[in-house]
Amino acid sequence: MNSAEKYHKLIYFLNNKIAYVCGCDILTPNYKYNGRTFFLHLSLTTLYISAIYTINFYWKSQDYFKVLEVFAIGGFAIQGCVKFQLALMMRHELAKQALYLLKIHEKYQSHPRRRIALNNCVDRSALLFKLLALVFILAVLGILVYPVIYWMAFKEKVTFLTLIVPGTDHKSYWGFLFNTFYQVYLLTAAVNGLCVYDGYFMILSIHYTIFTDMFKINLEELAEILHANAFNKRRNAVASKLREVLVEHQVCMKFMDDQNECFATACTMQTWSSTWAMVLSLFILTRYIWMTGAGLILTGFCQLAQYCVIGTIVDIKNDECRIAIYEVPFHLMTKSETQNIEIMLFKAQNPNQLYISGLLPLNVETMTEILKGIYQGFTMLLNFWPSHWKIYQQMPVSMKISLVFLKSTHIIWVWTLFSRSEIEI
Repeated sequence: MNSAEKYHKLIYFLNNKIAYVCGCDILTPNYKYNGRTFFLHLSLTTLYISAIYTINFYWKSQDYFKVLEVFAIGGFAIQGCVKFQLALMMRHELAKQALYLLKIHEKYQSHPRRRIALNNCVDRSALLFKLLALVFILAVLGILVYPVIYWMAFKEKVTFLTLIVPGTDHKSYWGFLFNTFYQVYLLTAAVNGLCVYDGYFMILSIHYTIFTDMFKINLEELAEILHANAFNKRRNAVASKLREVLVEHQVCMKFMDDQNECFATACTMQTWSSTWAMVLSLFILTRYIWMTGAGLILTGFCQLAQYCVIGTIVDIKNDECRIAIYEVPFHLMTKSETQNIEIMLFKAQNPNQLYISGLLPLNVETMTEILKGIYQGFTMLLNFWPSHWKIYQQMPVSMKISLVFLKSTHIIWVWTLFSRSEIEI
């Protein structure tokens, strides 16, 4: 099976098997908004209504840790909603990219060196997608097993998620059963939707390695032609290959610009939602066992790692391209040919990258700073909560909301300042 067949099989499975279930099979030709898409929109709406109702319910009963649980789950709910809307808004661009990459795979099957690069890229895409799906499945299984273990240990019924459907009594038999089935559906839809969008991001973005590998192969072929035509005044072969190199470099930059256009907002939302959910889940787990929080931490960390690893691969490939340009035999080139390479080298020294909010590069270094920020936010909550909790309980509701807002803003501000200062150093 060649790379074109592997790529088509992977995209077909993602779009026609997984994305079809939630009505987000946007790579299908002439895709239209359908009943499955509407049902998912309706489910998201009911999710937010249930979340607001649950927050109000536990706030009145002064069970504030349950409120924090809802906020932690809400981080992933917002992430899923934003990714769903982005997929629908960018469906034409994503479909064009997927079709363009398929044509690239088909075009270079007769080139041995390029065929190896294509096969390696598809194999990496399939492996990363399987790892991503495995993480989601493990997280959901952990969440589903939690109520069973809790009942066996304490003989008490608990739901998978801290969500109550308005108008139901979650402590009664039928109310508990209804809420349980509703939450199972939400978990299934969440895993399906997040896996689809993250799969699109991963498979399309990692194909940047194809263009950089072909760019390096073209540079190597240019070096071979230069050595073969070193003393030849008619340099048509050199000029032709040099044009191919310049065009290939433009293609690399254009492809990364397209990736930023399609996924920049998703990268930002992924970072903030994962950070928010992980901080709150860590804080809750210091107070009592909450398996759902452990699942959220696992999912958030692995999602964040996946995005940052893709960004790091892009950075590594940019460095390889720059080194490949340095290795071109400039001494065998004419002045005009050298000027073209110098312009390309200048652009390669300021390459396009995947960004978070257009400010921070999406890579493992940034992930390290984000994890430091998560730890800072977690320790701030630990220091704030016990010492001021009794005073906080006696405050009016308006003052409580204001204090929570100010404290959250302070945590985000400190994290942003810390991250940016560390990266600048």
